[in-house]
Order: sequence, then structure tokens, then C-alpha cells
Amino acid sequence: MQDQNKKKHELIEELASLRRRIAEQERSKPATTPAELLIRVSEAKYQRLFEIATIGIFQSSAEGKVITANSEFAHLFGYESPEDVIASVNDVTVDMYVDPQRRGEIVRLMMENQNLKNFENLYRRKDGSTFTGNLHIWPVQDADGRLLTIEGFVEDISERKRVEEALQRAHNELEQRVVERTRELMLANERLQREVAEHKLAEDALRESEANYRRLYDSSPTVVYQINFRTGKFSKANDIVCEYLGCSQEDITSRSPYDLLTDESKVQFFERLRKMSLGEKVTENPEYEVMDKDGRRWWLQLSSKNIYDEEGLAGADVVAHDITARKQAEEKLNNRMEFVATLLDTIPSPVFYKDISGKYLGCNRAYEELIGKSREEIVGKDIYEIYPAELAYLYDKKDRELYECPGSQIYDGSFSAADGSIRDVIINKATYTDASKNIVGVIGVFIDITDRKQAATALEEERRRLQQSLDEVRTLRGIVPICANCKKIRDDKGYWNQVEKYVSERTDAEFSHGICPDCAKKLYPEFYGEKQGDGKL
Repeated sequence: MQDQNKKKHELIEELASLRRRIAEQERSKPATTPAELLIRVSEAKYQRLFEIATIGIFQSSAEGKVITANSEFAHLFGYESPEDVIASVNDVTVDMYVDPQRRGEIVRLMMENQNLKNFENLYRRKDGSTFTGNLHIWPVQDADGRLLTIEGFVEDISERKRVEEALQRAHNELEQRVVERTRELMLANERLQREVAEHKLAEDALRESEANYRRLYDSSPTVVYQINFRTGKFSKANDIVCEYLGCSQEDITSRSPYDLLTDESKVQFFERLRKMSLGEKVTENPEYEVMDKDGRRWWLQLSSKNIYDEEGLAGADVVAHDITARKQAEEKLNNRMEFVATLLDTIPSPVFYKDISGKYLGCNRAYEELIGKSREEIVGKDIYEIYPAELAYLYDKKDRELYECPGSQIYDGSFSAADGSIRDVIINKATYTDASKNIVGVIGVFIDITDRKQAATALEEERRRLQQSLDEVRTLRGIVPICANCKKIRDDKGYWNQVEKYVSERTDAEFSHGICPDCAKKLYPEFYGEKQGDGKL
């Protein structure tokens, strides 16, 4: 209770002073017994694991003051060092939680049910930016059950959240969002934690550090092991590795990490070794698929720190993070994008999409055929690298107009296709946005109306020709009353007219007059007759 009544800065100074005194004693007082040597070796192992841990480890007071933290914890929250965290953070409730009431709720739930250890929270960094983190904590209590300190580690799961959001966007915006903008998603490293030695003798503090190390090592929710490079086998491993292999801690040193790999990962493992032997560059954090004793498959990403002895490289401490969820999310997203690409290629109309800077992000097969360029020649280029300058300027101008008035845009024009033909097209464009409703690009479709326009032109020409013909031909319709004897025709006023007069008034026909043979006999019998023998006039 006396320590709790001290000012916070006095506690920090006292802790630093204690560390200096311990360091001086270690330098001035060599270990005299095997037990002391063992304790110091254990402390060194614990300290190394604490330093290489890739998750933020911390210890805080019940009131919310950070007592100790590792470098990754400081980096995660935007501080320069653990000392910067301890000196700057007076109360994690206010300085690190976006919701100040959240920590009190977590402490209450933890004390009510100590099996409840994982909490997802929104944290604030030193610069004011935020991130989503997974908090794994446990309480340290005195004999009376009073809460003394809180220990735990924080894992940044922002990347996993972004993967889930990307999948949701791909589902909701499938018809409009065809941008292949996925990035490799990574889960933040699991973080390990240790306790700071309290005000005890140096020997007691070292023994406590060893206990803390073993507790963290054995209870870590991720795979942790040490490998001997000379034998290729485990030097030690935590219980999770033993569960994977179906063996005990006593048997673990006779097993190899190679035993966990699937056949595909074994090929990948040896290919990595081959490249390393040739001095080629390899990925810093390799990913392997492993299989446990029951045949279940997992994906692990390795983070390691080499161990050297007097002979050189001896082995490595390895932390393997479970990235199965990320791999499954990537596979779902890849399948979705493959479906989108296939769907686009089945659309007969040319389709393209660009980012807001004007760079082409993709297109379908019909667009490739239209402009006579492959997808590799299109993606990453701007419109001035694809089209002639005059046409590119027109399309660029239309794009700028669309960005000024977001939505959709339709216009027509002529286009010189790759085969040299001039095509009449309707261009339909629309802007698309990201999850935050920010405009990030434009998608467009070319609709070829050349055949339609040619058919319409031909139809108009035929209509004009027929109309001209109709204008030249006038027709008589209906029943025409005609005299059965003299063949005069009665008009609509009741007058009887000669046939040639009636017809000429109602059509464009003209008459020439003559006499048929029968009428000639009747009218001119004296001039018409048949000569004997020839039958002619």
C-alpha cells in the first residue's frame, strides 16, 4: 500500500534505480553456485523472448498505470520506447482507450469470470490515430483476492478487419467494383508478456523471472519453439507444438519442425533452402501449411531470431502465428475476383475500369479485341498512351466532367477499331466509390451501334425511295360507274364524262388517239375491206 500512495513519477524513478542496482550487482558479484548460474541463464532466456516478442506485452496497475512494457508494445502505440510509454501514459483508460469506459468494463468482466481473457477494443496511439486490437489479459491478485496488477498482451487485428471489409465490398459491389486492389493481408504477431521483478532480493527476482518465462512460454496461444540447426530438431517447444505432433514434452527433442509440414510445404521449404544456399533473396517471414496428428491443416507464418554460439549459427527462436483465417479470407476473395473476371469476359460489350488518376486497372476480352491491345499493354497506362491524342483528349475531358458531377454519363461518337473499320458507339460511364463513399475511379462500357445505324440509314433511304415512287404514281380507287353502252363515266357530281377526260383529271396519264379495226369498219366501210386472197386492206 505504501508503493501505491507514491506519486507515479516516483515509482518510475524507483523502478529504473532498482534495475541499475541489479545490473551493478550482476557485474560485481559473479554467480557462486550452480543454482545462481541456472537462474541467470533462465533470466537471459526470458529476457531474450521478451525482447523478440512480436506482440505488445505489458503490466499495469489496477488503477491503469503502465508499470512495464516491451518495445513492440511501445511501437504498437506510437511511442519511442518502453520508457516513453511509462513516462507518458498516466492512465491507459484515457490515454490508450478510445472509449474511456471500456477498460472499467473489461476489468469488471475479468474479475467476475477469470476464464474470460480475450477482448476486442479500439485503441488510440500517441499521435491520435486508432487501431483495432485483441487484448489477452489475466489478473494478479494477493492472498485476499484483491487485484494488484493486470498482465497481458495486445495484438493488432486491423489487417484482419480490413480483409473482412474487402470481402464485404466485393460482395456488395460485384457489378460495379471490379478493381483488383487486394493487398496481402497479415495478422499482427501474437505478443508475449513478462512481469517486472518487484522489490525483492536479486536472487528472488531472477527466480520470479524464470517462473514468468515458463508461464508465458507454456500458456502462449501461438506456436513457440527453439530449433537446433545442427540436428534439425526441436531444442524445446511449448505445449501447442506437442499437441500438433501428438507427443509429450519429453519426446519433443526427438522430433523436427519438418514433421509438421504438408507435402506441398516441404517442397516450398527445400526451395527456400536452395535459394538461401545460392545467396538469393527470400521472404523474411515464410508461410507454411502444417498438419496436426488428426490430419487438420493450418497455415503458420514464422518470425525468428537466430541464436549464435562460439561455433557460429546454432539455431533460432521461432514464433509461428496462425494465419489460417487470413488464408481462407484470401482464397474467398480470389475466388470472388476470378468469378468477376470470368463474368466480365463473357460480356460481349467492351468494358474497362480506371482509377481516379486515369490509369487503367483492367478490362474484358471484348475491349482488348476492340482496340487491338492485350490486357498487359492496357493495365497501368493512361488514356493518352492508348488512344490517338485527339480522341484521348475528348475521353479525358468527359472523364473530368464525370468526376465533377459524379454518377453516370452517356454519350455517342465514332471510333476507329483495330481492324480499321469506323464504328459508331454509345459510351456509358459511371463513377464508383470505396467503402467510405470516396470516388476512386470510373467504369465504362462501349455499346457498338454501327449495324443499327446502318440499318436505320438503309431503312430511311428505302422509305424515301418508296415515297418518291408514290408521289409519282396516282391511283384510282373504289367502284367507278361506267355506261355499259357508250362507256362514259359518271363523276361524283353526277355528270357523264368521256373515259379519257375522267382518267386524265385523276391521274398523270396522257392519251394518244387512234381507231381500232372494229371501229374503222363501222365508221369507214367504204375505205375498209378485204382483198381476195391476201386478207389485207
